[in-house]
Amino acid sequence: MTENGQFKNGLPRLTVTLPGKRGNFTVDFVVDTGFDGELTLPEHLARELPDATLESRLINLAGAFRQRCPCYEIPWENEDGETRTVEVLVLDGNPLLGTGFLSEMLLTIEIAEGGEVSAEPL
Repeated sequence: MTENGQFKNGLPRLTVTLPGKRGNFTVDFVVDTGFDGELTLPEHLARELPDATLESRLINLAGAFRQRCPCYEIPWENEDGETRTVEVLVLDGNPLLGTGFLSEMLLTIEIAEGGEVSAEPL
């Protein structure tokens, strides 16, 4: 699996295709290496996810702040046709892609506007 993106507006971004109620849709995620989870989506995008396991989780945010938020578990298929379960937290703000999603991958970021961002298997 190789994910590609671009350094835009001062942030590294990767575009990931997710399953949706009306077919697959793509999301431009900000790569957040300080986030140890997999993915976050704002509510308006999370509503597009297929019927999936929905729970409520108590999570730790920066600054020792704790918050309860909805959490989905969805099947995600990479470009090689392999499927795994991915945890998606519903949080306001930019969609985030964390280190849990990037496990066992090499992340490369050209930190310059328009620079390439890629994640590929080790």
